[in-house]
Amino acid sequence: MAKKIKSVLFFWLALGVAFGANAQEASKLTPLGEAQLQILADLKGDPEPEKRHTIKKEYEGQHFLTCDELNLQLFKPAIDGIGGAYAGVGTDQSYILMGWAKSELGFLFDYDPLVIRVHELYKVFFTKAETYQDFVRLWSKESEKASKELISGEIQDDPKGAVSLFHRNRAKIYRRLQQSIRLMKKANVAFYLNDQAIYDHIRTMIITGRVVAIQANLLDSVGLKEIGKAAAKIEIPIRVLYLSNVEDYWAYSTQYVQNLLSLHYDSNSLLLRTVASKHTNGDYRYVLQSHANFKLWAESGKVKRTKNMFPRRAIRHPDQVQLITIENEPQ
Repeated sequence: MAKKIKSVLFFWLALGVAFGANAQEASKLTPLGEAQLQILADLKGDPEPEKRHTIKKEYEGQHFLTCDELNLQLFKPAIDGIGGAYAGVGTDQSYILMGWAKSELGFLFDYDPLVIRVHELYKVFFTKAETYQDFVRLWSKESEKASKELISGEIQDDPKGAVSLFHRNRAKIYRRLQQSIRLMKKANVAFYLNDQAIYDHIRTMIITGRVVAIQANLLDSVGLKEIGKAAAKIEIPIRVLYLSNVEDYWAYSTQYVQNLLSLHYDSNSLLLRTVASKHTNGDYRYVLQSHANFKLWAESGKVKRTKNMFPRRAIRHPDQVQLITIENEPQ
C-alpha cells in the first residue's frame, strides 16, 4: 500500500465560521488570519515509518490510539495557564494538557497515521458537541449509529475508512474517556470532560483554526522542524512539548536531538515525558524539564537515555507515583 503523508487541519477555511458565544467568551480566542492558516496548511509531514518502535517485541505493529497514563494531573500545576503553543504525541492526552495550559495553538503529531485519523474523529465531535457531556455521549454505544452518520457526512477524505476506524475503536476510546473522568474526579481536578469552561477553550481552539494534526516522526527529518518553523512564523512559542514515554523506545540520536532543539521555544517552555514503571505501580513516572535545562543536556553530548539526566528512584508500593523535575545540569 502506498505510503501517504496525512496532514489534517482542524479549521474551516470558509470565512465567518460560527461558533458558540459561550465558548468564544470563555477562551477569548479569535480565528487565525488567512496568512496564519496558510502556514498551517503548508505544513509538511513525514512518511509512515517501516517500523514503529516499541518497548517490547510483542507490541510491534500495535496502534496506541488511547492513553494509559493514570496521573496526568501531576503535570497540571506546572503548565496551568502557561499559554503559548502545545506540541505532543498521542490522542486524548493532548486535549487534557492543552485545556490546562490554555494553549493558543496546538500541534498534534504522531508517526502512526491512525493516530492522526483518530484526531479527525475528535475534530468532528468537538465541532458538533457544544457541551462536554454531549461530546462524551457521541462516543457511547447508544450514539454509535448517529455518530457514524455524522462522521460520514463531515469527513471528506475516505469517510468509509473513518467510519470503520470509529467502529473498531469507539468502545476503547469511550472507556478511556470514562476512565479519565473517574481519575480526575478522584483527584478533584477540573479538566475538559468535567469543566465546561475548559471544554469551551479546547473547542474554540479547534473551531478557530488553532489546532493542526500532522503525521510527524520524532526520528525523521521533516515534520518536527516544520512544526518549529510554523510556530516561529505565527510567533507563538511552544510552551508545552509532551513526549509521553516515547523515549523508552529508543536511545537518543543526533536527528532526535536536532528535532527537539529545532522547535520554537521561549524561557517558559517545558518538556513533559513519562517513564514506564508498570511492573510496580501499573503506571509511569511523570517527568518535567525546562527547555533551558534540556538544551544544556542535549548539547553536552552526555545523553543516550533519559536515565542519564535523572536517577530513577525505586517505586516500592503499588500506589506510589513519582513526579520528577530535572534540574541538575551535566557535569
